[in-house]
Amino acid sequence: GVIFQTEDQEYILFLAIHHIIADGWSMGILIRESISIYESYVSRQKIELPPLPLQYADYAVWERNWLKGEKLEKQLGYWKKKLDGVATYKGFSTTRPKVESFQGSKYSFRLDKELMQGLRLMSEKKAVTLFMNLLSAFKFLLHSYSKQSDIVVGTDVASRQEKSIELLIGFFVNQLVLRTDLSGNPSYTELLERVRDVTLEAYSHQEVPFDKLVEVLKPEREGNSMPLFQVKMVLQNNPLPPLSIPDLSIELLEFHNNTAKYDLLLNLTETVEGIVGYFEYSTSIFSLPMIELLFNQYEAILKTVIVEPSIRLDKLQEVMTKVSHRQQLEQKQSLKAVGREKLKNIRREGYTKSQTGD
Repeated sequence: GVIFQTEDQEYILFLAIHHIIADGWSMGILIRESISIYESYVSRQKIELPPLPLQYADYAVWERNWLKGEKLEKQLGYWKKKLDGVATYKGFSTTRPKVESFQGSKYSFRLDKELMQGLRLMSEKKAVTLFMNLLSAFKFLLHSYSKQSDIVVGTDVASRQEKSIELLIGFFVNQLVLRTDLSGNPSYTELLERVRDVTLEAYSHQEVPFDKLVEVLKPEREGNSMPLFQVKMVLQNNPLPPLSIPDLSIELLEFHNNTAKYDLLLNLTETVEGIVGYFEYSTSIFSLPMIELLFNQYEAILKTVIVEPSIRLDKLQEVMTKVSHRQQLEQKQSLKAVGREKLKNIRREGYTKSQTGD
């Protein structure tokens, strides 16, 4: 960690933490404990943190002893059957670099509070979670670009089912592979049911570490794509604690290192003001206008299914096409406006030169 002083009373704390020792859940623990230690230090009180019932090493030993033999084979048996013949998703680009550069960028957005509340209400009526609803819309978006019926998306699970490990800092998170069949032009409600079934099955077989899954399944590996899935979606519903300390103003600074582990990552976070999110994307596959279009289409899908959950996927495709046409028209109008402005400047400069005799 490094502290940079930028003003007399302003500092930036920069922490570089390897993912192997901490996950997203751990960041909330780190922030809460850091605030507690700071407050105790300032008030000259004894620094005390809640006692830990066990350490990460204890968990690692338990996991190794528990996940073996028949338990491991039963879990692996499910995944072998579920992921048999899984193919690389190539819906966004017919050509990709021979070797993945991992160069990427980030596009941030917000889904407003009204839309989030509508999605929650709809999810309750359809007996699905908000995550399943958001994932269903995302899977349809991927299906519409690839025309593949077999859509695979990765996601993260916290893997902290036991109360005793909720306060531990460490790497507990695991990745799940969610494979859904979108064939037969189902209604969106039917798609929700398919995604719900797949997700619940995956949750009940989540103990197998993703690395172990890759080792056992031995999927066809290419140097230009990740194994098992190339697109990922994550919904953060365990928000960071409030950054509140008396006489001290704190804010988290957004930072991106211009990399992308996957072709496309959709990261969403529930807040009181709505859903904030971002697309992290490979710049060797996507352009910024393409990502803007993806967001506009994704938002349009969500707004449509709230009003008409029984809509079939071919009709939902028409919604996406309208969004695409509208964005193309807006881009053309924007280019024409820029062209007209440039022409005015050229004429203005020409008139000035003629006036001065140049």
